[in-house]
Amino acid sequence: MSQQATDIEKRELFKRLADELAFEALELELIVKKNEPADPCEKHEVVEFKPPSQRKRG
Repeated sequence: MSQQATDIEKRELFKRLADELAFEALELELIVKKNEPADPCEKHEVVEFKPPSQRKRG
C-alpha cells in the first residue's frame, strides 16, 4: 500500500505501519517458540528482522 499511495505522508505512514507489524509478528513468533514444547521433528528458523530501509538490495 505504501508504494501505491500518492500522498507522501500516507506513503511514509504505511511504511512505518508495515515495519511495526513485521516487528510485532517477529516478537510473537519468538514468544510462541519459547513457550512451545521442544519437538526435534519440527525445526523452525527465526530470522532477524530488518526494516526495508535497512535491507541490502541486489
